[in-house]
Formats: sequence, C-alpha cells, structure tokens
Amino acid sequence: EVLRWLGGKSFEEGDFAAADKFLTLAAKANSDAPTEIWIELAESRNKLGKSKEAISAAETYLGSAREPYARARALLAAADAHRSLSEF
Repeated sequence: EVLRWLGGKSFEEGDFAAADKFLTLAAKANSDAPTEIWIELAESRNKLGKSKEAISAAETYLGSAREPYARARALLAAADAHRSLSEF
C-alpha cells in the first residue's frame, strides 16, 4: 500500500520517474493490484518515453476497466504510445 501511495503522489506531482519506479514495484508486489496503478503507470511511462512499456500497462488496464471514461483514458494512453513509436 505504501508503494502505491508513493507512486500515486509522485504521479500527481509530475515526478514520472519516481511514479514509474514505485508503481512498478507496487504492481509486482501485488497480483491483485488496483487497476488505477496501471493507467498511472502507462501515463508515466509515456512521459518518460517508454512507449512499449506504456502500451503494456495500458492494455493491462483496459483488461479490467469497465467505465467509459476509464477505457477512453487507457485508449488515449495507448494511442499516445503508438504515435510516439510511429505505429499508426
């Protein structure tokens, strides 16, 4: 829970490197990690230029997101990563 909190706070403050670090650790430590971890991880990785890893996180989030807003957010994160890889 502490890793999740640190990652979320880092994300909110725009420290995407720290967010990536803590959210990755939180996701690895808990196989039932909250779905929000994955979208914040995808968006952080996009900001860091880790496009392939961002796509993976966005796809994991899409697998469990049900609300239209949540799905749209994940699709936008995945599209941003594909765009940066010139995969359109």
